[in-house]
Amino acid sequence: MERASVAAQDARFCGYLNALGKRSEDFTMAQSHVSLGQDPAFDTFLGATIGTDAKGKAVTVLSMLSRLDLDPWLEASQLSAMANAAARQRLGTLVSRFTDVPSPAAERGDTVARLVSLLPKGAAGIASVAMPAGRSLPVIGRQQSYWIFAALMVLCYVAFRAFGA
Repeated sequence: MERASVAAQDARFCGYLNALGKRSEDFTMAQSHVSLGQDPAFDTFLGATIGTDAKGKAVTVLSMLSRLDLDPWLEASQLSAMANAAARQRLGTLVSRFTDVPSPAAERGDTVARLVSLLPKGAAGIASVAMPAGRSLPVIGRQQSYWIFAALMVLCYVAFRAFGA
């Protein structure tokens, strides 16, 4: 939408409010909590910033873990189940592997300590599921989901045609 039409809509809205005897300042937007994904207990940790990249954009833990090709919620769950020192060591290793955000070694320790403090302790998340070492749950993409859905629809159609419903 062009700026001119947005400005015109804003002006019309303010005109309606004035006709009703209200001001636009009288209306405030309600704050809502937006959950990032699977377990909201990890939202604070996954939404925390680890630094800025070369483009000046803030990079979150969620983004870092995704760029490292790791499942953010699984990793957060595993970190929260670890002892504090082990979680710091693991997260420190991940941060040092992540080269998109340049950070000196001295700053890295402070960043890791801050991030580990944001982890919920004792959260029973995905980490409680026994998985063999080096294995993770398969991720189904959008296209795969479509084909699975289409196959199920065809099966339902064939079943209804065969058995009559």
